[in-house]
Amino acid sequence: MKKDRSLQWSPSFSSRVKSYRGLRPPGGLSAAAKVLLLLLFISLATTPSSAQERKSTGTGFLVDPNGYLLTAAHVVEDAAFIEVRLKDKRVLPATILSLDQDHDLALLKIEATNLPFLSIGNSNTAKVQEEVWAIGFPFGPALGEEVTVTKGSLTAIRSHQAKRLFQLDAAINPGNSGGPLVNNRGQVIGVVHAKLGVKAGQEFGITPIPEGIAFAIPISFGLPLLASIPDFDLAALGKSRPILKPPEIAEKAMPAVVQLICSSAPAEERPVARPSPPPGETAPGDWRPIRSPSPAWSSSG
Repeated sequence: MKKDRSLQWSPSFSSRVKSYRGLRPPGGLSAAAKVLLLLLFISLATTPSSAQERKSTGTGFLVDPNGYLLTAAHVVEDAAFIEVRLKDKRVLPATILSLDQDHDLALLKIEATNLPFLSIGNSNTAKVQEEVWAIGFPFGPALGEEVTVTKGSLTAIRSHQAKRLFQLDAAINPGNSGGPLVNNRGQVIGVVHAKLGVKAGQEFGITPIPEGIAFAIPISFGLPLLASIPDFDLAALGKSRPILKPPEIAEKAMPAVVQLICSSAPAEERPVARPSPPPGETAPGDWRPIRSPSPAWSSSG
């Protein structure tokens, strides 16, 4: 009878398995058992390690020429290492100075000076159907490094326990979160969220968090973070400026909008996020660079 060799162990393949994980082909087993073990070896060899670095992207915007920027807390709170890509293509490491998870906001710092920055408007005067522009990097690397400007309007201003939240009809996608929402004077009146964080949703009375609806946190909730920036001119907030045409708004705002590249790390190696400091104080976060090969990319919501 002709011997069936279809289930025989392949020495050449077994040597490759051995070279990958130091495993040896088993002896004294049936052909079927060897095949099952071989499939197990292949699975082990191709399954990503839980310790593999992952990368996600989001948006932020400069609020001071000395490298201070705002973004959404959920974009950066689990990151072990954050890089900021500027309009001039420079990529600089960033430090988290403060997290406000109740309002899903974060203040970051990069070491650079003479940077373009956005002026802050008065979000308390915003009205339903007011035209607004959302600026950011939707879908991260999938659409490249060019910033996108999307026109829309405030479809609702939701109130919960004296707290206001903007609802938008502008097209907001993963990767946009943390970007500025600007008015027709080129001033920031909100921070865009493709999807609210759970804590922020609870804070604004929106649970469960709806899918497919874009929101913006009014910039007034970011004032405690802004007040912690040395020499920040709070008196200039909301100062009247001339109304701009849409191309002028884009030209004015785009240079100050940055892309955030966030690298994660295994849970046991992630630093613990610190709460927001009192106004007038800064608390550098305990964030350390952690790098691994072969990152997997995604866009933060």
